[in-house]
Amino acid sequence: MISDPEFRKNIIVSVITSIIVLVLIEPILKYASDVLMWMGQNLSNSFTNSLYSSAAMGFREKFSFVALMWLISILIGLVGGATIGMQSAKKRTPISPSSAVGRAINIALAAMFVVLACYMMTRDFIELQLNTSFNQRVTVLAGKAADTEIKEIRADWASMKSRADYEAVTLNMNNIAKRYSIELPEALWE
Repeated sequence: MISDPEFRKNIIVSVITSIIVLVLIEPILKYASDVLMWMGQNLSNSFTNSLYSSAAMGFREKFSFVALMWLISILIGLVGGATIGMQSAKKRTPISPSSAVGRAINIALAAMFVVLACYMMTRDFIELQLNTSFNQRVTVLAGKAADTEIKEIRADWASMKSRADYEAVTLNMNNIAKRYSIELPEALWE
């Protein structure tokens, strides 16, 4: 079996392939995984901190604006689609991306739209939960806590920039609640 030249050739190719994988491919994969982990951590931290910073601004009329933005986008899409439809009916030549590149662009744009829509809805929902919970808990505290303590909590909330700031405000609220024997409602978002 070892004397078979084809078998020897396969063993040599296997050894060379293993060396190539160990020397070239494995470090590339390790580097790629490190880059992905770094990106994931930094993107996650950036997203999380922006949530708390935005929530610190309190209730804003942004939800009406978002609804208006969606309505305008839908209307523009309908008008654009109708215009293209009428133009193609007049020319009797359908306007549609028949090439693979055109379809790929359409799919990429649709995917970007879906991801952006999910991002916006998630972000707005989390901000709403954070603000609602904060205001509910401050209202419960305001019944027994000193006005200066409530003002301090609101000031800390308004200057919040990150998750660490949020945790500090929450800890301060919990400490005040303990001091005055107040049972706070559960936070809507942690």
